[in-house]
Amino acid sequence: MVMKTLYLMIIAIFFTFQILAQNPDGQLSDVTFGKTAITQFSESIESSHKPYYIDESWLSGEFQILNGVKFRDLPMRFNMIDNQLYFKDRNVVRVISARLLKAFSWTNSEGEIESFITGNTFNLGKDDIYRIELKDSVSLYSRYYVKIIKANYNEALSVGDKTDQIKLVKEYFYQLGNSQLIMIPNSRKKVSDILTGKYAKTVSNFINTEKLKFKNEEDFFELIKYWNSLFTKSLE
Repeated sequence: MVMKTLYLMIIAIFFTFQILAQNPDGQLSDVTFGKTAITQFSESIESSHKPYYIDESWLSGEFQILNGVKFRDLPMRFNMIDNQLYFKDRNVVRVISARLLKAFSWTNSEGEIESFITGNTFNLGKDDIYRIELKDSVSLYSRYYVKIIKANYNEALSVGDKTDQIKLVKEYFYQLGNSQLIMIPNSRKKVSDILTGKYAKTVSNFINTEKLKFKNEEDFFELIKYWNSLFTKSLE
């Protein structure tokens, strides 16, 4: 009888710790919840490479790892050089690789929520980061990556850059319904070739009529907004 009572007490304590390990808003404490605790993530170490952040500021946000667990209300920023999310756990800066993430979001300095998903969501490159630009019948995503421009200083002419330059590049993708992502080329002629669905011809005509060149962000948004308007009209 005593052994049975002791066993039940141990079980009760175990489940109590599981409940306490996750507060109401989902942020985990140092107590292991399931097999995930915030302290499992490595502390940040200084890299030999200069960081390049999507946003330099520490922004309040949340992230979700592959097993579905979310960590909320944490100051964070994403380093494109080592492809890792940096976040503050009290006074400790910790990191998690993009390939272990499912999604993350933060509130930027203008009060707007910016949401990102990783290639894990679409079974694409696990290190890829996609910003959700517009979510609708036809959704628009942008993939972030860095391009390193090698130093080109000419000592004789005293021109050029003495150090490598880093540039943040965005590629745009569309998603029709829940289908796979399709990259949108930055060429009017090539865009018509990658359009799918029943409105492909109508959208292609719109691109030519409006002379969209896809050299700036506005053209990508104009394309997707028009495409979605066709779905809206079909429901009227």
